[in-house]
Amino acid sequence: IGASGMARLENQEAMETCHVFHSASVAKTYHAVAAMSLVEDGKLDLDKTIDNYLPEWICADLANRNSATVRQLMMHTSGIPDFIEDTKHVLDYFNDLMRKFTTEEYLDYVCGDEANFEAGKGISYSNTNTVLLALIMDQVAGNHATVITENIIDKLGLSQTFYKNEPGYPAPVGAVNTYIDMKGNEQFINSTDIERNFAQMNIGHDAMLASADDYATFIKALCNAELVTQSSVDEMLKYAAYTSDLSRGFGLGLEIAKSKKRNLTRVGHEGGSLGAANLVFYYPEKSTTIVICSNFGNFLTGPAEEHFYNILREVEALLFD
Repeated sequence: IGASGMARLENQEAMETCHVFHSASVAKTYHAVAAMSLVEDGKLDLDKTIDNYLPEWICADLANRNSATVRQLMMHTSGIPDFIEDTKHVLDYFNDLMRKFTTEEYLDYVCGDEANFEAGKGISYSNTNTVLLALIMDQVAGNHATVITENIIDKLGLSQTFYKNEPGYPAPVGAVNTYIDMKGNEQFINSTDIERNFAQMNIGHDAMLASADDYATFIKALCNAELVTQSSVDEMLKYAAYTSDLSRGFGLGLEIAKSKKRNLTRVGHEGGSLGAANLVFYYPEKSTTIVICSNFGNFLTGPAEEHFYNILREVEALLFD
């Protein structure tokens, strides 16, 4: 366990292991666990099509609405396009980084678009999938954030994990300032307000905060069946492999990779935004957890983003490759 760098450049506050970081896409795994807890309660069926659960205001012409299942949302095999990658959304967002979008506005970017592929016939990472999953959980459980609070945060006693219900959100005590190298020239600008605004208006695919220790406690507890049953964990670990690399793919809310050389599995998620770069992984054969969090955004490429991933490569060269 260690820390380096600055939590706040403005006053040269040193980073400490107790600091709290924005989750970016690591939040997807929390949402998947929450969904599995509802499956265990009999409130959700993984193999029902999403039109059985979606609220009426979700556009009728959403691609694969009547054919994609809840399971396929969680495995990124739904074929539903990603609103984050939609060209109009990218232009709207980067022209006004403090704009406040509604969930309906986000989904409007992909309503009417063609599917990436027939549901279940491919893999395409899409943030839309877990936005829809959150909305489905709202329908069957009242509020997906409460499911996360009660079935994950409270259950594990995670005092430094924050979603929609926790006091101080989205700027709890200990939260770092965030920065982005917007032009890839190592000239960082403060993106703290941008990142907090983003957290407040998003659901499902992002919008959590936690300390590195809490992220580690969560992923280890999940893989050791402390949050859902072993049967549910086994379901989550079944993954759809990329055709280009059968050793890698997506389980239910999990990025999964296999190393044939050392017979090891990597389970977890990574995340990147305009104020976060995170890697949260568990290696079950070694009972080893690796969590790396940063307060710079790796959503855009640049020297800092490359350096961040080099750290993981160096660590995994010792354990995984």
